[in-house]
Amino acid sequence: AGILAYEQALARNPTHAPTMFNLAACLLDVGRDAQGENLYRAAIATDPRFAPAYVNLGNCHFARGEYPQALELYQGALAQQADMPEALDAEAICLQRLGQWQQAMRSNQKAMEVHGLQFDRVMRQVGIFEQLGQSTELADFLTHITQAQAPDSPYHFVKAAKSQDGAAVPPVAPHAFVQAYFDWTAAAYDQSALSENYLLPAHLARHLQHLPEHTRVLDLGCGTGLLAAYPTQNPLHFTGVDLSSAMLVYAQQRNAYSDIKQQALEYFCAQSAPAAYDVVVAAELLPYLGRPEGLLAQVHSVLKEGGLLYLSLEHHDSPADDASIRLSRQLRYTHSPVYVQGMAEKLGFATRSSEEHIFRTTPQKAVKGTVLCFEKK
Repeated sequence: AGILAYEQALARNPTHAPTMFNLAACLLDVGRDAQGENLYRAAIATDPRFAPAYVNLGNCHFARGEYPQALELYQGALAQQADMPEALDAEAICLQRLGQWQQAMRSNQKAMEVHGLQFDRVMRQVGIFEQLGQSTELADFLTHITQAQAPDSPYHFVKAAKSQDGAAVPPVAPHAFVQAYFDWTAAAYDQSALSENYLLPAHLARHLQHLPEHTRVLDLGCGTGLLAAYPTQNPLHFTGVDLSSAMLVYAQQRNAYSDIKQQALEYFCAQSAPAAYDVVVAAELLPYLGRPEGLLAQVHSVLKEGGLLYLSLEHHDSPADDASIRLSRQLRYTHSPVYVQGMAEKLGFATRSSEEHIFRTTPQKAVKGTVLCFEKK
């Protein structure tokens, strides 16, 4: 219906660039990419000052990895509208892909100066400083942007993780950071998981394969729903909970959950009936949570007696490191399995199993961790 309406409007006014632009976007949405891109080109030819057409056509080239062509179009948009936020952000990202780090920094800096701090821009700037090895400049940048921020802002957490200077490490990650981080990464999360050979969901799914029909499974920190997407022998009743609304959009599209909630886990557990679940899975929750006591106590309250908790944790970088918990420069907590296991047993769980696995493989290293299974006593 949208395509037909825009085609009729364009027939009445064949040189109206905004109509060409809107029709092009509709065509791309239904997979008619070549026609859509040609309409963006036509919009630019008709009205060279119409900056949005440059950006969207640049995005088409970017999606195919054609970064020089995309950059030329983003810069074409900025030549027409120098402060256009979409063009500034796209230019900075494209310059990063081309390895032009100094130029990317300048473009991103301008976006922050003109349009304010946004989580994606701040994290982009952090990444550029790190790529350039400018640790002093990074520290100064984080100090500057946190001066006027509330203590629970995500930027204070980023500063604490990146400084590693003996300052007090936050015992837990603030909700504002977790939500902002995963809203920012949601669109690329599944592709990143594929490129890093992300194996944790498969390790956990093995334990769910033969559960009885209609077992009540609570997937805490469900993200895009990678775990629930795995087939099981019997239909299960999956409930997914996550802080990030952007991640839950993708989880919902899998149609694997009986119920999905956007909520902090402590609030969700507090509002749930006691012994409401047979199995709780907390995959990749501790790396973004910190100290495990709260999680363990809350899960204990919603598990039935004899119910199982599957919990993953990542190891410290050094095998000789026996610290209970650390916050890495990668903005993730790592844990000692002995510490987490001991805490769980104090809070009313019995350890059923402990399995070491490689969770993912990044360009820098293989990320190792442990999957713990606890039974509620």
